[in-house]
Amino acid sequence: MSVNEAVAGSGDQSPRPGLAHGWTRGPAAGDASVLARTDVRSGGHRAGYPIHMLVVGDDSRHIAAPVTRDLAHAFPGLCLDRVDGIDDMGAYEASLRPGDHVLMGLVTSEVPNIDALIDHAATIAPLEHVQWVVVTDESEHRDLTHCMQSGALSSVLKAPWTVPLLAGQAYSTMVRYLSGCGYSQRQIRALIADPPPFAVQGPLLEGLDRDEREVVMELLAGVERVLGQRPRLIVPEGTQLVTQGEPVGAVYLVLDGQVSLHRDSSRGEVLAHLATSGPLIGLVSLARAEEAFFTGVTTSDATVVRLTTEQLQIVISEDPSIGGTLTALAIRSLTRRLMRAEDLHLENAMLAEDLEAQKEALAATLEDLRATRAELVERARFAMLGELSAGIAHELNNPVTALVRAAKHLHEDVDSVLASPATASSREAMARALTVPPRSTSVERALMKELLPVVGDRTLARRLVRAGVQGADGARALAQVPGGIDAYEAGARLGGSLRSVLAAGDRVIELTQSLKGYARPDAEDLKPVDVREGIDDVLRLTAHRVRGIRIECDYEDVP
Repeated sequence: MSVNEAVAGSGDQSPRPGLAHGWTRGPAAGDASVLARTDVRSGGHRAGYPIHMLVVGDDSRHIAAPVTRDLAHAFPGLCLDRVDGIDDMGAYEASLRPGDHVLMGLVTSEVPNIDALIDHAATIAPLEHVQWVVVTDESEHRDLTHCMQSGALSSVLKAPWTVPLLAGQAYSTMVRYLSGCGYSQRQIRALIADPPPFAVQGPLLEGLDRDEREVVMELLAGVERVLGQRPRLIVPEGTQLVTQGEPVGAVYLVLDGQVSLHRDSSRGEVLAHLATSGPLIGLVSLARAEEAFFTGVTTSDATVVRLTTEQLQIVISEDPSIGGTLTALAIRSLTRRLMRAEDLHLENAMLAEDLEAQKEALAATLEDLRATRAELVERARFAMLGELSAGIAHELNNPVTALVRAAKHLHEDVDSVLASPATASSREAMARALTVPPRSTSVERALMKELLPVVGDRTLARRLVRAGVQGADGARALAQVPGGIDAYEAGARLGGSLRSVLAAGDRVIELTQSLKGYARPDAEDLKPVDVREGIDDVLRLTAHRVRGIRIECDYEDVP
């Protein structure tokens, strides 16, 4: 047996709560019977009533029993079920039959954690999408956050409650649930009947859900009931109804045609609204006694009715119901404008993001262009350098080749001049200076030790070593010939000079070949060289830069 039957048989003959009774009666003598008969664990479900409401609360604060009783009075065609708390939800799920439907849940502040209960209920198939009404005797709650965010919370009522409000909230919650399931209004009424006559129902303002043209004509009819027939003003396209920054003397009710709203800015006139202007022009500025925020201009031939502040005041004071219609029409117009403004804000944000992305892409492209330009400039420089190198190589190669050829001829001529026996030592010194590889410092030091006892003079020994004398025998032979040492040194210097000229010429030729190779990179890149000779030649050519510096050379025997 359900609470509906329990109330009927409890002997309580007091009138059922209604709009005239207002507040709930609170705890009553029959509450114990109500609790027992609606407890799913003991009383079961009301036979033949597949549409259910679930109340969760143990009545420890005297909330669950009165609220269950009041709901039973308001909805006699439904089955009221009650459980104490979250621990009973499993038993409740098991008690439901295949054809049963739970349309609404109500939880009281007698449950310690309402969020936890509603989250748990969402895991039970028959309760997964149910919305919940919370009835509480507490002044604040911290356990409703998740159900608010998930959309499971329908409303919150404070205990004690008024029965009309409780019934109205319960009925609206069930209607929203069934509408979400795809039921039509006719099917909903067939399941849960019409709302109780005392339940608070209806929209906040009449007219918000009706056709705008119908509301406009209703407003005009109400105005004309008070003021009499109002003349229709037919104006051509381009007529300025209100001007930005100017006082607004009247409201324009647009019966036919369109009006655009513009606003001046530092960059010119900006169109703010066209299709979203609405049928009321100038109401907000007029009501607030402010200057017009927009400039309103007709974009086609239009039919309007002009109403001053005084006329509107007379109409509303004579027929207050017209105020509701006027408010509904204003809300619709302003809502449309606000939505358009939000759309523009989003569009601007998206355009700003796109602009920033394009800016970054352009910056990257510009950087690439700069890098490409630098690379092209560098290539052009290298190309010019290649041409210049080829020209320099060509200009240097011929004279240097001639210089090397002349040095070789000079060597041959000097060699012929020194071919006599009298100059044999000079010839030998020249040939040795031209051809013998350089000696290391340690070899020269050992040779000086060998020559010093023979010549008896360290300076002379050093001169002989530098001239290329090979050993003590050679030094003795030179010392025995008058002027022999000087002639030998002269030949060595002559050979060294020729060797320097030839080395310098060969080096210049190599440089010109390198320049040609740069200008023509398909030439041979690698060839064998004698590193020892290269080092010695460099030291000889740069001797003027290392004066006063002692350089020791230690060469390995290499092929």
